[in-house]
Amino acid sequence: MKLKLIYLVLAVIGLILPLYQFMKFLMKYGFNLRYMIELVAANYISRFLVLDLILAAMVFLILVVVEGRRVQMKNLWIYFLTTLCIGLSFSLPLFLYFREIKKENLPAD
Repeated sequence: MKLKLIYLVLAVIGLILPLYQFMKFLMKYGFNLRYMIELVAANYISRFLVLDLILAAMVFLILVVVEGRRVQMKNLWIYFLTTLCIGLSFSLPLFLYFREIKKENLPAD
């Protein structure tokens, strides 16, 4: 299986699985931001995971700018938006998928 296809499959999974859980939360509690924050800060492990994810997302967004410019990708803002609105599990493999496409189309050095 080509790497590009693996990235695309992971992006789809990274879109469906987290949003499914978020939709279940919304159906049960509505958009209750206070309760979401309370759950995120509920214990050391949940805070550990959230802080780890936030730092990983920050590193990813730096990668988007640096690597995206290096391979001359357009519309890099999309990866910022998808990271904030959906999550890193979707935006990271999506970026890698489109980076592979762009690298295939770059002239050989």
